[in-house]
Amino acid sequence: PPEDGGGVQQELRRIRYGAHSFSVLGLTEEDLAEATAESIGAVWQRQSLKIDMDKAPDEDRQHAADCLPQLTRAHRAVAAMVKASLPATQALHRMLVQFDKSGGILSPQQATEILGTGAEPEALRDGRLQSILVLTGDKVAMPDVSRAMQILEECVAALRRTGAPPPPERRPVPTTRALGLRDLKTPGAVVSARPTTHALDVPDSGAAVVLLSDGAGDLAQEELSAAVKAQWGRPRAAALRMCRAARGAPV
Repeated sequence: PPEDGGGVQQELRRIRYGAHSFSVLGLTEEDLAEATAESIGAVWQRQSLKIDMDKAPDEDRQHAADCLPQLTRAHRAVAAMVKASLPATQALHRMLVQFDKSGGILSPQQATEILGTGAEPEALRDGRLQSILVLTGDKVAMPDVSRAMQILEECVAALRRTGAPPPPERRPVPTTRALGLRDLKTPGAVVSARPTTHALDVPDSGAAVVLLSDGAGDLAQEELSAAVKAQWGRPRAAALRMCRAARGAPV
């Protein structure tokens, strides 16, 4: 186990932000090749030692204590899955890891990698679903299986999307930034990061365009003109002068 605080912090981050039981335990495809409930227990024990509170820096000891139950739940879930069916567990692991690699928003190509080819998306979805349903016998595995079910639905939606723009009433609201909440983006986008643009014609007559945020909205036209004239050709300096004026500082 890593003896340095950085190693402990890395393990704590992986456990804390793991999207599913396999990622929490740090299990790879090789780990599951011939997995048994006993081998999963050995992984749990090894990972538990890595986040031993005695090895954690003082500021991370509470995090280590909080992460241990999460690690234990993941161990119970994967051990139960392996007991139920190792092939189904391996199929579920592949599905979840492939989705992790997509970054959370599936492209048609990534959806095909999960579903496969050779039939309609709905039929492929049903086939993948049948391969993991045996894991639903133990409720500790249900969060991971439910996540996979949602992923399969998103795969179908990704493959059914066309290149044609949606009708106006179904178009997402454009924003200046992409919001992090993926429920607003999939399976049907509610918001998008497509920029809203406006074109302005500025004649060659010594005119300047000034874009103001709310914090500078109270500046008078005369103050803006004075800042531009005083720092003509130096937009950064002019912007700084406007900022100082907006704060009430001497310019």
